[in-house]
Amino acid sequence: MNGRRILLVIMAVCFVVVPQKVLAQQKIPVVVIHDGNDSVGERLVYQVKEAVRRSAGFRLVQENEPGYRMRLITRDLNQITYKNSPVGIATIYAVTITIKPPGQPEVFLVSDMANCTTNRINEVAEILVRELDKVGGMLKPGFFNPGGLIIIAPPSEARGRSGGVP
Repeated sequence: MNGRRILLVIMAVCFVVVPQKVLAQQKIPVVVIHDGNDSVGERLVYQVKEAVRRSAGFRLVQENEPGYRMRLITRDLNQITYKNSPVGIATIYAVTITIKPPGQPEVFLVSDMANCTTNRINEVAEILVRELDKVGGMLKPGFFNPGGLIIIAPPSEARGRSGGVP
């Protein structure tokens, strides 16, 4: 009877742990890179990373791994526009999304620029992650598999994708 319980526990672990590992490997890898030291920008980047972690289709990875690269450059908006105004109310950010296929050079996909106030941080983070999903529509399945072909949508389809980020 004791051996049967052990067998059932092992089977349960296999059915729960193994599929999760397989699913994690199928998620598209994403690197989030930040250049900035303003508090709103740091909070925005943190929320972007959290949104990637929560997403069903993406997983956060280290900078040296292949995958999407989302680069966010942030600066305190009030310090740029009004030199003597209080800081920590809004950030201006530039976002660039590229892709680094395994063993190949990085490829530019889309970029944009906008601002974000403290009361919109979560909303903007979710929008930025959704933009990754839209851009992902240009890639064919198997893109990140070793030896996979780099196939991106024709330039006519890729044009006009910038500007969709708030």
